[in-house]
Amino acid sequence: MTSCHIIHIGTLSMNRFWGETERVREPSATCTLIVAGGQRLLVDPSPHPDALERALADRTGLRPADIDLVYLTHFHGDHRFGLSLFEDRPLLMAEAGIAEWIGRSPGDAELAGRFCPAEDRLPAGV
Repeated sequence: MTSCHIIHIGTLSMNRFWGETERVREPSATCTLIVAGGQRLLVDPSPHPDALERALADRTGLRPADIDLVYLTHFHGDHRFGLSLFEDRPLLMAEAGIAEWIGRSPGDAELAGRFCPAEDRLPAGV
């Protein structure tokens, strides 16, 4: 059985529909935990490390060490602020996303090189 848990709901830096014309908050992506095939997959660890550690514990009772895999939907910084909590975990992204990241951000090549193509590594049920 597959289950999903929202760890953090993302925010825009400003929302023009609310009349905001300047950046009023730090942007972040929605961070989700998927439990499938006996593995815990964290998608887009967007909050900063301290906030992510607290949110993970508050919403699931888990610690970063309990996460088996980390997946980024794409390479934007607001999707990976909390990545440092998972340096010893497999890091996954779509193969095309890794190639695009390296092509667009050569300065991030070392970090991008730590990611494996997700296509063959995702747990069953994801």
